[in-house]
Amino acid sequence: MKKTMFISHGDKGGVGKSMTAAVMVERLLLSGVERLALVEGDPRNPDIGRRYKEVEELRPAFLPLNRLGAEAATAVTDLAPWIETEDPDALVVNLPSGAGETLDQLSGILRGVCDGLGFRMVATYSLGMTDALTDGMVLSLKEGLLSHVDPEKRAAVYPLFSGPKSSFLWSRSKDEA
Repeated sequence: MKKTMFISHGDKGGVGKSMTAAVMVERLLLSGVERLALVEGDPRNPDIGRRYKEVEELRPAFLPLNRLGAEAATAVTDLAPWIETEDPDALVVNLPSGAGETLDQLSGILRGVCDGLGFRMVATYSLGMTDALTDGMVLSLKEGLLSHVDPEKRAAVYPLFSGPKSSFLWSRSKDEA
């Protein structure tokens, strides 16, 4: 298997990003990946990092990936050398709420880092039901992080407990973004 960075994205809290990241980690642990890493994008609230702190097969990092303004570039420049040093076979990145403010702007650089280090990018975007959340995903597809992930390696994730797929605005959109 080619080295892979799995990104759990979404611009709001409570839409399932951490749950999606946990499922990715569980699946990768069960698959026998030798060098598995997890990046918690919000060191103040490391949801998944706490859950797996005793798991020897997993190397965690706690890197603030949601920075604004001039500090935004630091998010990717901190991530790149960590990936190079750890050299994982698979990496799960649990993005914090609002990470689109940073990573959507720097997604071309992140894609370049992945390409340079021999990683393919896979991304999920966790959605809520509001128009604003759908707009965030569409913007990411057009010019943000999701636009730099190959179409067959990205997916929308929505919480069934919020309602059926038809309840979500994006499922009724004719936009092929």
